[in-house]
Amino acid sequence: MPAITVDGTVFRISGVVPGPYRLSPGMRGVRAPVGRWWLKSIVAGGRDLLDAPLNIQQSIDDAVATFTDRASEIAGTVRDARGTATPEIWVVAFPVDRTGWFFNSRRIAAVHPDRSGQWSISNLPIGEYRVVAGDLDPNDWFDPSVLERLLPTGTPLRVTGAERQTIDLVVR
Repeated sequence: MPAITVDGTVFRISGVVPGPYRLSPGMRGVRAPVGRWWLKSIVAGGRDLLDAPLNIQQSIDDAVATFTDRASEIAGTVRDARGTATPEIWVVAFPVDRTGWFFNSRRIAAVHPDRSGQWSISNLPIGEYRVVAGDLDPNDWFDPSVLERLLPTGTPLRVTGAERQTIDLVVR
C-alpha cells in the first residue's frame, strides 16, 4: 500500500506502481463528506482524476486536491401513479454529456429512497443532468445503452454550484 505523507498543504504518495489509475466516486468526500469537507477535484497533469484516468509513468509534482465545505444537493420524493411511496425503486442522476457515461463516474449517482419515498444525492459536479426513477438492476446506470434509453424520459436538472434543488418524481 502506498505511503501518504502530509506536510502543511503539501502531500506525497510514495510507492505507487506505474500504470493507469482511476479514482472511485465511492471514496470518502465524493458522495459523503470527510468531516465537513467535500472533495471537489483532484487535478494532476492538467486532468481532473475524478473524471478521467491517469497513466502514471513518472513522478507528478503538480497534483492539487481541492476540498470545499459546500456541495450541491438534489432531493425529493418518488411515488407511483397512485401516490404511494416506492422505496424499492432506484433514483438515478446522470449527465447529458455522454463522456461522463463510464463505470464509477462521479457524475452518475443512484440511491434508493427511504420508506416515505424521500431521496437525496449530494456533490454532483456542475453540469446538465437527467434524473429518473425506475426499476433497475444495480449498476445498470453505468451502462451507456441503459442511459441512452433513459435520457429522453429523465427530468432535466442543471447543477450550477452548491445549491439545493428539489425534484419530485413519479414512477409510471
